[in-house]
Amino acid sequence: MGNPGERETRGGLLLVEDNEADILFFRRALSKVREGVPLDVVTNGVAAVQALSAEGSQKLPSIVLLDLKLPRMSGL
Repeated sequence: MGNPGERETRGGLLLVEDNEADILFFRRALSKVREGVPLDVVTNGVAAVQALSAEGSQKLPSIVLLDLKLPRMSGL
């Protein structure tokens, strides 16, 4: 049991990437290494913040892979 207001992790990955070729590459690489890992993809920084905010998600991903050059909000 966690602290009040603390959210659980769901064991998945959040990929923040706007390049379709890079998204496809990552999906293929992940499927060769481990199947069944939940992967969510968002294509800009604003969507990433929403996905990680309290109202955007019940559980946090275990890992976030973040592109540094994104539309709408950079990864820095």
